[in-house]
Amino acid sequence: MVFLGVDVGSSGSKCVAFNESGQRLAMRYEEYQTAAGALNLPPELLIKTVFSVISGCVSDIESKKDIAAITVSSFGESFVPLSKSGKPLTEIIMYFADKARAELDLVIDAVGFEEIMSVTRTMPDTMYALPKMMWTEKNVNEPVWKYLSIANYVMYVLTGEAVTDYTLACRTLLFDLQQLSWSDKLLNVSGIEKSQMPQVVPSGTVVGKVLPGVAVALGLSSGVSVITGAQDQVVNALGAGVLSEGECVDGIGTVECITPMFNSIPSLEFTKRNYVCIPYFNGFVTYAFTFSGGSLVKWFKDNLAGNLSSEAIKRGRSVYDLLNAGCPKEPSGIYLIPHFQGAGGTPDMVKNARGLMYGLTMNSDIFDIYRAVLEGVTYEMAYNLETLSCFGVSPNRIVASGGGARSSQWLQIKADIFGREIIPVAEEECGALGSAMLAATVLGCCSNETEAVELFVRHRPSVYPNTQHMSEYKEMYEEYKKLREIGLSLA
Repeated sequence: MVFLGVDVGSSGSKCVAFNESGQRLAMRYEEYQTAAGALNLPPELLIKTVFSVISGCVSDIESKKDIAAITVSSFGESFVPLSKSGKPLTEIIMYFADKARAELDLVIDAVGFEEIMSVTRTMPDTMYALPKMMWTEKNVNEPVWKYLSIANYVMYVLTGEAVTDYTLACRTLLFDLQQLSWSDKLLNVSGIEKSQMPQVVPSGTVVGKVLPGVAVALGLSSGVSVITGAQDQVVNALGAGVLSEGECVDGIGTVECITPMFNSIPSLEFTKRNYVCIPYFNGFVTYAFTFSGGSLVKWFKDNLAGNLSSEAIKRGRSVYDLLNAGCPKEPSGIYLIPHFQGAGGTPDMVKNARGLMYGLTMNSDIFDIYRAVLEGVTYEMAYNLETLSCFGVSPNRIVASGGGARSSQWLQIKADIFGREIIPVAEEECGALGSAMLAATVLGCCSNETEAVELFVRHRPSVYPNTQHMSEYKEMYEEYKKLREIGLSLA
């Protein structure tokens, strides 16, 4: 069998094909043709891009009849409102659009801030779907038949079925985590009807078969199953092999996100620090993240390392290669607070926070500052790990995935600052791999998720802490926290 893992992102979509042994057979990726940072995404462009990467991936597979399933995962929060005929009624409002504040306040006033958190185990914010759904209700010309998250909309186009999974339902601010159902209280207050929401099922559920006409358009044989994936960070955790309490994946992408697994729902104080609770097999996961992860490294490369561009071209290498080659082997002694996009992640939500740098001398050069950038992002994630431990969430096995996991320098810095072994995954497309593993399990190639991990997941050699650096970083981390507090106090 061949499984297609579709990962719908906020800037582009990809499709990756894996066989029953977890071997990657093909991959296609396309960015959406929209302006950078656009607050809206046309649904027709989304589907055009998704269909393009699926059909492209299918064309690269020798035996197309072996394709058994498509599993669709995506980013959360955003949605497509559909008419009864299945027509999108608006463009997709992206999750980072700070919109519908009045609608959110209405729900908070009616239900109470803490009660919303108690039901959803999510801190209310305009990034979630509910307030934007309420705004949509007042601004469309036709009644909304269904509100579908991004992956669910793609599955609807593929099958004609309106279904969501627990992980994406959690990103609406309408889902009762303990009851695993839509919250009647929040629906009543918001004016959204339960009938407007899709059926909720676990990740790894067969939704239906690809519609005949769609199968022809994609180059597929008849009878290909469509399976619910999950929010992107969840399938990334599965693709990294995270299945037990005490394990986590550190996804080092544009946004850096640590996703740890734990067995029971923590106290409400956990939620007040902006940590969500998401169902995950026999337990839960949360997201500890900073927006200024790989995006900050790219900012540094684009704005402060431009002098390396000509040298990189001359040597046939990337600027990142030259930065990593010149990166000092010792701690930089420079403190960088990475709140360049505000402290908009976890555990603090201070959107007006700004980045800080302290410790520069006349001897500091571009490579010292580069190392300080890698250290600063890692300090911020160490602060998240420290905060999580206060609630009994203490991962001791850290698997690394994403583009940043290709940097041996960054992985060593992480091992030294975290004081833990870092285990990089071999498959770079971890999220798509996790999606394929769901399909392999539900279609019987693997008896359970544990067997799927044993069959599909491979790791590169571990990176261990340098004991001398670990000791130095332990002292420097305490200074980092002081500077972090000063930065937040100025916001």
